[in-house]
Amino acid sequence: LRATAMVRGRLRTVKRFAFWNTERKCCYLSRYDGTSLRLSGPTIEVVANGEEVLFSNDDGGSAPYAPDIGGHGKLLPLLTGLNWAASTPGHMRPIDQERALTVWIFALAFPDLFVTKPLLIVEGAPGSGKSASMQIIQQVIHGRTRPLIIGKKREDDFSTQILRSPIAVLDNVDAYIDWLPDAVCAYTTSGVWVKRKLYTDDDEHEVRPQAFLAVASKNPASFRREDVADRTIVLRLDRRDDFTPMALIQSRIESERDELYGEWIYHVNEIVAEISTNGMPKSSNHRMADWESFSRVVAKVVGWSDSDVDEMMGALQRERDAFAGEGDSLVELISRWLDQVANVGREVTAQKLHDELSAIAAHFKKPLVRSPNALAQKLRAPYLESVFEIEIKAGHSGIRTYRIRRAGGRRD
Repeated sequence: LRATAMVRGRLRTVKRFAFWNTERKCCYLSRYDGTSLRLSGPTIEVVANGEEVLFSNDDGGSAPYAPDIGGHGKLLPLLTGLNWAASTPGHMRPIDQERALTVWIFALAFPDLFVTKPLLIVEGAPGSGKSASMQIIQQVIHGRTRPLIIGKKREDDFSTQILRSPIAVLDNVDAYIDWLPDAVCAYTTSGVWVKRKLYTDDDEHEVRPQAFLAVASKNPASFRREDVADRTIVLRLDRRDDFTPMALIQSRIESERDELYGEWIYHVNEIVAEISTNGMPKSSNHRMADWESFSRVVAKVVGWSDSDVDEMMGALQRERDAFAGEGDSLVELISRWLDQVANVGREVTAQKLHDELSAIAAHFKKPLVRSPNALAQKLRAPYLESVFEIEIKAGHSGIRTYRIRRAGGRRD
């Protein structure tokens, strides 16, 4: 048997939990019992594991289940009816946050549609239900809750944990962890990690997880770096006024999971039908193009308008920009520098601007990047665009100069 497999066997890519077949326009979901569901839009059928797609089933998923497939009207009220913040730094409405989470929930069935996976960040004070909300999604869709606890010295384990966690919830990542921004950036921008093969000097192999990452935190400082924040979905929760014991919620989900998961499958199959019939819509000018395209498919299924998606995408961008700038003293320092009217629209080099900002930073005891070159890089950060108008001009000698005004301000 081993010899036949090695000589005649076809090389198959091992999948976990969900797989989207682009050629056949079918979605496959593992049933963790040696079979999988094939969702083609018109039909939902049971096929043997390995017959059309091979699932590893090594991720600690649920026991075999018998979903009650249909539009029961229970799923989205449970998963998205959170205590959304009424006011956010990016002025994102609760309805936009609810829609963004809805899209993310259905994206879990289509990991292969996203070359890189958007990072979901749910931020809120203690008692806001941020951790519970992510664990509930895990339990409904994946059959169990298993948040990942990230430590300051667990970098080597991170890629393996993500590889085996189709829905990876990073819980209580409140303190800054040095290695985490680089690891998350590598995943959100390229979707892979390059690792050295064991017992070799220079051979490498790619680790390509299919996981969707969610972060539940009251202070997600490890994820504010511009290249990470640019691929995030930032949602904000307020503290709840009343509380339901988590054990009671989990008990309810366990008793109703056949209906809840069956409703998720029902809507996923509708999404498959929409993609098969009309294809993926073309994106506009939003940075997360694949996310926008998928959002428009979900909108057709759940009954949102195109303007609803436009408003959600715009709100997500504003929230990302605000999130990246939170805790960065550069916004405050430039604002104080612009308080001097003569500086509004004044042409300065990075060196001159750094010198003048350094004096302000020293006076108010605020941190500032150490060099003019680092400042020049920061001035190109997307989150500054929502606060300032920054005009960059390249001189004949190759030295760039800058003119800065407040966003929406009068040009002098």
